[in-house]
Amino acid sequence: IIILTMIASLRSCISRLRTSRPLSNIKPKGFLKSPILNNNTSRSFGTSFLPIYDLYHYRQNKMKFLKTNVLVNQNYDEFFTVADAIYYKLARKNIKDVFMYSGGAIMPLIDKFHPENNYAKINSYVSSNEFALGSSAVGYAKSSNKLGVCITTSGPGVTNLITPMLDAQNDSTPLLVLTGQVPITAMGTCAFQEAPSVQLTKPITKCSLLLKSSDEIYINDIFNRAIDKAMDGKKGVVHLDIPKCILTSEIDMNDFVNLVENTESFFYLFDNQNNSK
Repeated sequence: IIILTMIASLRSCISRLRTSRPLSNIKPKGFLKSPILNNNTSRSFGTSFLPIYDLYHYRQNKMKFLKTNVLVNQNYDEFFTVADAIYYKLARKNIKDVFMYSGGAIMPLIDKFHPENNYAKINSYVSSNEFALGSSAVGYAKSSNKLGVCITTSGPGVTNLITPMLDAQNDSTPLLVLTGQVPITAMGTCAFQEAPSVQLTKPITKCSLLLKSSDEIYINDIFNRAIDKAMDGKKGVVHLDIPKCILTSEIDMNDFVNLVENTESFFYLFDNQNNSK
């Protein structure tokens, strides 16, 4: 009887496996609550519900949502940090290519270029060392007349970029250098990979600045000014040194997205008025 029971159970399991759906077709139950603002009608539809199985699709297409002013409630289980804000600013400035090399202090930003998070499809190129990535970014900017973007860490990361930065500055090549830095509380303590990045790069750049705040207005203004300064007039190098504690600071996604879009709308109207005159 025991043997017959085991055989019957085995047959039942085999039949279930044959008739079961693949795992990719299974849609978990549950809903996610978030308010949506529609640009076409310029009015709020109040509360809509997104199925949880659309969560991956939502994250993969986040740029489309951000461009259409979808405001995600802070109850949504996703943190929006300064690293997210920087990635968003690069995407809104139509940056298509970045050159990077990993390191502990800059990893929160580099993680945004991972295929699972890279919703704007920005191409990232990893070189064998920081000198190589800097030279690649300078060559890219010279050949395309676009802004070259370097992302690397503190310490040996920024010191290895000195030669490419000087080359770009002397040849009037637009270059934006984003380097990680140890947390503000650890600065001045000879911490691991700490370097006086601003003091090293200030003589060979148009501007070199240490970010000291995670305020939405401050972050938006700094990146607007940095990119404009690198591209305007006699083009050159702009360096932003970003402590890890700033990169990982959480900010309000709704406020930042609205701030960016309102600022861009203002400058668009301002430029059009000046051109019409």
